[in-house]
Amino acid sequence: MKTTVLITTYNYGRYLPQAVESALFRNTANVEVIVVDDGSTDNTKEVLRPYKGRVRYLYQENQGQAQALNNGFDASFGDYIFLLDADDIFYPEKIAEVLGQGRRFLTINLLNWLFLIPGGLKIRRFNKTKWI
Repeated sequence: MKTTVLITTYNYGRYLPQAVESALFRNTANVEVIVVDDGSTDNTKEVLRPYKGRVRYLYQENQGQAQALNNGFDASFGDYIFLLDADDIFYPEKIAEVLGQGRRFLTINLLNWLFLIPGGLKIRRFNKTKWI
């Protein structure tokens, strides 16, 4: 099972390294990290260069966080998607614990996405005509 950590950012280059490091060093294998840059004018792109090959960087003209999230969802390959703010970090056991507790979550199917709540937002994508 593949997991995606999706980070959206706008002029948060000074915080990104900590967020990215916390997403990369999980107690879970098979994690993809995607950073969607919503038109930053700071050093966001430069601070992500050392992560090339380990982090997928997507740039968009400034369209707001909602569009950045949509673009990140569209680009992801994860069975589960975790959202991480650019100025935040995950504890090392976050993903493993949430995935391990999956059956205890409230399930809401909304707009072809399955949200599992609480304990961190976890989303599973569904095909419009059938469950994947």
